[in-house]
Amino acid sequence: MKLIIILAFLATLCVGFNSVEAQQCGKHEVYLQCGPSCPPTCDSPSPSGPNCPMVCKAGCHCKPKYIRNAKGECVKPGKCSTGFFAQQRQQCFGTHEIYLLCGPSCPPTCDSPSPKVDNCPANCNAGCFCEPKYLRNDKGKCVKPKNCEKLTFKSVFKKLG
Repeated sequence: MKLIIILAFLATLCVGFNSVEAQQCGKHEVYLQCGPSCPPTCDSPSPSGPNCPMVCKAGCHCKPKYIRNAKGECVKPGKCSTGFFAQQRQQCFGTHEIYLLCGPSCPPTCDSPSPKVDNCPANCNAGCFCEPKYLRNDKGKCVKPKNCEKLTFKSVFKKLG
């Protein structure tokens, strides 16, 4: 009987401890009993190797689609100020461009705002892409759909001319 009471007390402590831990997680974090021991960071988006064992680590982890920056905060990869993502972002010089590790093989353009999936390879490509709700025009700029040049006889003739 004493054993049951002791076990019940310990179980209560464990549950209470976990809920306290969960409440102490920061912005864009979630408490996980079994999170990765080497989570992705701005400096190391895909950590692996002998220093990164495949074991569970209980604690606060970044929510999905967030990674830890140099300050220990969980941010979207595009908000990294140092490391791999920051270096890649610097390659995108155009307005309304973002760097994606896995962008579409047929990104939307003014000429083809909704590319047909049948005609596009299923693989993804790393590089600079237009932000959501923007299309690449024939000059290579990312513009809102309303700013896409309308195809008229005059504009087609001008392009050919």
